[in-house]
Amino acid sequence: MEKVIIQIGLEFIFGPLLRDYEDENGNESSGSAIVDNDPIINSLDKEANELWCSLYSKDETNSDGLRFDSEKEKELAPKLLDLISKIIERLNEINDGSFEIEDMVSERLKSLI
Repeated sequence: MEKVIIQIGLEFIFGPLLRDYEDENGNESSGSAIVDNDPIINSLDKEANELWCSLYSKDETNSDGLRFDSEKEKELAPKLLDLISKIIERLNEINDGSFEIEDMVSERLKSLI
């Protein structure tokens, strides 16, 4: 059985738990029902996503219409890192061997602190 890779990243609108798949109902999925259905992970993911999205504001001078606040990112990096760490800790708790975790953000967040 091939293991699913659960990616942890930070992208605008998407929480740290990247959901690059579709489940049988057409909903966004991480590729693992165990992960997708865990209320603790979903809560942490939502909280981290809201914090991350707070770093963006409208900016009509940019081609994408958004401005990223890198100074505020430095302020929020400890909290974001804490949330990412809790997500990874929970993923490790529920891992039944069917997935691996790919953390693509913790080192960068640590460099901001």
